[in-house]
Amino acid sequence: FGYSQCLPQIFYLAEIPNFFTTKILWSTITKFPHNSFVWTGPDGESEVLAHLGVAGYSGKVSLKEVIIGGRNYKQADVHNEVLCPSGYGDGGGGPSEDQIERSLRLQTSF
Repeated sequence: FGYSQCLPQIFYLAEIPNFFTTKILWSTITKFPHNSFVWTGPDGESEVLAHLGVAGYSGKVSLKEVIIGGRNYKQADVHNEVLCPSGYGDGGGGPSEDQIERSLRLQTSF
């Protein structure tokens, strides 16, 4: 699905337990069936908990994005939290002060 199959082994050796991406959802042809899953490496032993973004690539921390993220999260029946990252996509822009403030306000609203 767009990444090397040995990534779980690399993450395991680097002691990285989680992986987050939006890339897998970019396909307009193949719809990936999960938003969160345990990705097992070809060795059958190394695993990483993988999460796929559900609210877009550059999160603005809006109520609309949070609602869309909640609706699009396919494992909501198993886990009632969804990752909604914020910031400005490519270039490592990270979240703005306004986005952090909105995030804190939304967190106390739910």
